[in-house]
Amino acid sequence: MSQRTIALVAHDDMKSDLIEFARQHHSMLSGFDIMATDSTGARLQQEFGWPVTACGHGPHGGDVAIAAAVAAGKVAAVVFLYDHSGFLPHDHDCQALIRQCCVHDVPFALNLSTASAVTAQLAAPRTPRIVQGYPAPAAAGRSLTRHGPMIEPEDDLQAVLERSIGEPA
Repeated sequence: MSQRTIALVAHDDMKSDLIEFARQHHSMLSGFDIMATDSTGARLQQEFGWPVTACGHGPHGGDVAIAAAVAAGKVAAVVFLYDHSGFLPHDHDCQALIRQCCVHDVPFALNLSTASAVTAQLAAPRTPRIVQGYPAPAAAGRSLTRHGPMIEPEDDLQAVLERSIGEPA
């Protein structure tokens, strides 16, 4: 698993929606490693032939296994089509996954609109730029002082990838 991993999870009544979502975003998702709970992963493999890292049945620890991968920094985003229509005996596992995404600032989608927004952002081209004036992360603990107007050879520079407003996705 890598930061190029997306976790795709859907409760039983939502699996068809997830499959349709994956069909609509097939070319983008094909560029990522896919992680899923057992039954969702089996459906994705059956429909698309993708290799899927299966993490177990959701109620038997699959959701928690994905939460652990999020906490370990191995997941770029999570799409979890959650069935809000009734009581889920393993809801605490689902909440643990949500919590880990919040704590570790991992994009998390609970519905199709948000899932589309998350995948669009992951697919967006990145424009490199040089940021002057702040120490590189390795120089943590140093004060954030502004450098002079010219870049000097000893300056700490950091390349940042960003997408400009209006830049095509």
